[in-house]
Amino acid sequence: MVPTNSVPRGRPRSERSRRAILDAAAHLLTERGYADITIEGVAAKAGVGKTTIYRWWSTKADIYIDLYSELALQIVPPPDTGDYVRDLVILVQGAFKLYRNTAAGPALAGIIAEAQSNAAISEKVRSRFAPSRRQVIMTILERGVRHGQIPPSADIQIAGDLIIAATWFSLLVGNRPLTAARAEHLVKAVLGGIEFGSSMGRKDDQLSHRRRLRRAV
Repeated sequence: MVPTNSVPRGRPRSERSRRAILDAAAHLLTERGYADITIEGVAAKAGVGKTTIYRWWSTKADIYIDLYSELALQIVPPPDTGDYVRDLVILVQGAFKLYRNTAAGPALAGIIAEAQSNAAISEKVRSRFAPSRRQVIMTILERGVRHGQIPPSADIQIAGDLIIAATWFSLLVGNRPLTAARAEHLVKAVLGGIEFGSSMGRKDDQLSHRRRLRRAV
């Protein structure tokens, strides 16, 4: 049994401060928008000093990358229903729901916008943030290959790129509501355009692929 006095004294308070900072950052997105938020503003909203923020994050974007990743835990790990198309539809529907109902949408939009003019943030997005989001999709596609639903010769890398691109495009510049039906249509349109079945060179495999798209969800 570990003695009570062996637990670091500052740890619970530090974790409370971290939670307060993330909650404040999320709240400020709805109050001001990403561009008008500063480290000082987050600190004031959270009731902490700037040094407390810099203990965990070096920039505003770092705060929002962590906030987004935390909110995304609501839809990760990806589902495993036994059908990769259905799994992808459920995943994108979950992402759209996050964008509609939480700070994940404006956080993502702000991160991507800042990355266009800040080389350091751009590098973080390219090397860490975007690959981690893309890997969630790749997990489902790789599972589809293992289950024999996608032929080994299919280019699942381009499929992963197109799905995340279409998902983020829908949030950033799309002009249609982020509905469950829209998410399903997006996934099936991308997969239907790639025609995984055609890479096998057999008509029956192409038909099987099209049937899977029709019956998913």
